[in-house]
Amino acid sequence: MRCFYSLEERPSPFSDPSTVTVLDLKKPSISVSMKNNQAHIHCEAPPDITGAQFFLYLCSTLSETLVNSALAGKEERAAIFTVPHSSDSTLIYYCIYQLKRINSKLSDCAEVKNKDQSGGTEDQNWLKTPLGIGVIFIVVGILMGMAGVSLYWIHKKRKSNRVPTTPNTVPCATFDVSKGPGISNAIAPPEVTYSTVTHLPSPTSAFQPQQDNVVYSSLKTE
Repeated sequence: MRCFYSLEERPSPFSDPSTVTVLDLKKPSISVSMKNNQAHIHCEAPPDITGAQFFLYLCSTLSETLVNSALAGKEERAAIFTVPHSSDSTLIYYCIYQLKRINSKLSDCAEVKNKDQSGGTEDQNWLKTPLGIGVIFIVVGILMGMAGVSLYWIHKKRKSNRVPTTPNTVPCATFDVSKGPGISNAIAPPEVTYSTVTHLPSPTSAFQPQQDNVVYSSLKTE
């Protein structure tokens, strides 16, 4: 850039040139992680910005408070701020960087939540990843398989403890003794022998009751 002045409509010679650099500093990115009741806030400049000065601010409804500042290395483009955090509060932070005394645009806001609102610790958050969901399904499948095997062995043990019943393979037959041993009301089994046994003593009085005959049968075995 060069300049000149005018006096009575007579311009002066041009000045020596001067170089001016115009910077359009884009906003940095910000992220938060929790560990051991401390918030680790990562503030990163765009890829073409290195060695910048970073500033971390706490944003509230009343004012903007500078929390801390950090200078990035000559070849680095990010800074990490470690802030103690109580478990019963939620805080909102943002950051900027400064290059050649020119401030960048404000970063997005990042919330540092308490443990109950953040959905658990870092050790528990891995369960929400695809790997964690797969592990959960594998564990559930193993438990279901073990339950099925247990039920099978319980059923098998109960079945083995039952008293076995032997079916009666010999058909029952009834015989009418009044018709003699050759006639029956049911099909008689093969190889059957008959005998008549008189078990009443001879009567001594004039009254002669009818003598009862009992027919015994037995199977003929080899």
